[in-house]
Amino acid sequence: MAETELEKRKRCPKCKQLGRDNGTLPSTDPTKKVLTMICENKRCEWDQTGWAITLRLDGSLPSDDVNPLLKPKGFPVLERGVSGDDREAQIKAFYEQYNQ
Repeated sequence: MAETELEKRKRCPKCKQLGRDNGTLPSTDPTKKVLTMICENKRCEWDQTGWAITLRLDGSLPSDDVNPLLKPKGFPVLERGVSGDDREAQIKAFYEQYNQ
């Protein structure tokens, strides 16, 4: 049987062994809670290191719980090699576009 997404996240990010459930903490979002896990694999460099898993109160994973480094950036990409007045005009155009 295939592992669920929650079971996958309960595995240590380094050694992939199942971690120990270290309890839950309240979240800043009242509709969620944070499950803390600890690696107990003595051969793992993360031995006795914890990680957190965000859960909804019903125990399901929120769809927005993705690696923030993989999310698209919320700011525009400026052209390279542009400077001075051209750069200021480019920034002003982006600012006006996003603050309409």
